[in-house]
Amino acid sequence: MTTSATIPNPLSPAYTLGELMVATAAREIRDCEVVFVGMRLPLIAFVVAKRTHAPNAIGLFENGVIRSAPARELIYTMADPPNILGATQCLDMLGVMSLLQSGRVHLGFLGAAEVDRLIGAFNPLEGRGIVVPTLNGKRGNPVLWSRQFFAEMSQVAGDVGARHLIGAYPEMVAEVEMADDGVLTDIDTPQALAKLAASGVKVRA
Repeated sequence: MTTSATIPNPLSPAYTLGELMVATAAREIRDCEVVFVGMRLPLIAFVVAKRTHAPNAIGLFENGVIRSAPARELIYTMADPPNILGATQCLDMLGVMSLLQSGRVHLGFLGAAEVDRLIGAFNPLEGRGIVVPTLNGKRGNPVLWSRQFFAEMSQVAGDVGARHLIGAYPEMVAEVEMADDGVLTDIDTPQALAKLAASGVKVRA
């Protein structure tokens, strides 16, 4: 007799959301491209691409490591010895970032470390219901909001965003200082994307 516990649910996917993200990211990597690789899921996506359709892709790690082949052993951080052994080059962070800045990188996949920091600071019960990333004191994106503001946000019209709510509830605002100037870049219109491309940053269609 078969119990209900052994009957597969046809509506349940045969993969996790993490696996779906890895597969989708891996498909974005083309052979012979130079790819800026973040830790965790981005790293796995790079490995999948290398072992399937993009064997000649080159990986750049933000700590300065450049690899033409994934590390043979499991790594937990970019500075783990298996990631250093057999590397094509070991630069410093500035060296790798300069390649990114000069437009020599085709694609970049980063993890969610910054989002994790916002989530860690978020606690509406302790008065931190609006968490804002900053760089050198300047507020940026994305902003993490408590659901208590959703009704007011739904009334916002035009392209003004919800900045006025940040000013209206200063007691609920927590700022988290970041190290990446990406938090100051807001790309949410075709015009903003075109402006970014015109600045020399490579934008994939």
